Amino acid sequence: MIEFSEDSILSKAFWNGMTQQGKLNNGETIDYAAGLMIGDYKGLKTIRHGGAFVGLRAELLRFPEQHLSIAIFANRGDANPSRKANELADVLLKSFFKEEKKEEQPKIAAPTTEFKMNQLVGNYEIRAGLLAKITIKEDSLNVLQTWNEQSYNIVKKSGNTYQIPGEENLSFTFSDLKEGKTQMLSILQGSREMKAERKKEVDTSGTNYPFN
Repeated sequence: MIEFSEDSILSKAFWNGMTQQGKLNNGETIDYAAGLMIGDYKGLKTIRHGGAFVGLRAELLRFPEQHLSIAIFANRGDANPSRKANELADVLLKSFFKEEKKEEQPKIAAPTTEFKMNQLVGNYEIRAGLLAKITIKEDSLNVLQTWNEQSYNIVKKSGNTYQIPGEENLSFTFSDLKEGKTQMLSILQGSREMKAERKKEVDTSGTNYPFN
């Protein structure tokens, strides 16, 4: 990742293109660039991306302004390299982190009736092409992030709100029950809330293909 800073082989125009965040038709700028996620962690700019294949997991986290890159590799399907990369950054960049302003978390209105787990199962679209796939694994809800193939179990905190064990600043709240299925997933990370609607399933069972 030294090349990112020195531009000795690849041009600055190349790196500018790689880190240019995408923009939707409605003008909204998204975190995803040309194969990289642009964001921040505790006030510091980050460039990162994860990867997964069968039982392997990986994460590359770059702090460009601090000239620090963290690479995590794991040969377990249940590993969480993104979290490990953050934890390592907590140690290495402790003196650089900016003091976080404590913001009042938005309150998500959750239905008083508790839903069953099988009513929550489905694909929820966070952005076009970015899905959170909710399934049941080992009697727990499991989240699969399609953008990096990372998966993890979440447990009930209260009512229809779930959390990753040990991750107090990240929660998942299901709502809007229709035809036996919840239609909305609200993801609260710190003070930032994202809403994901259930992606409608297309029934192709009655479609006749000429090559069948």
